[in-house]
Amino acid sequence: MKDRTTGDKAKSYRFTSDVQESVSIEEIQRQILDTSVTLPLRSILATSPELRKRIVNLTKTRREYTTKQGESSI
Repeated sequence: MKDRTTGDKAKSYRFTSDVQESVSIEEIQRQILDTSVTLPLRSILATSPELRKRIVNLTKTRREYTTKQGESSI
């Protein structure tokens, strides 16, 4: 998986999400391509606001600092 770090050395963070860190994209791709779909995901998400919120939270990109808070790279 490609790590999207910034090019500016003064900024020590990268963009990531919980779901991005916990799975292999190659495995997911294989599973998706091997799955038979009988119900559109749109129908599932449209009928379940709570499920929709959970999926949004899992896939939301956030800024994650690579140095611990209080540390400095001077």
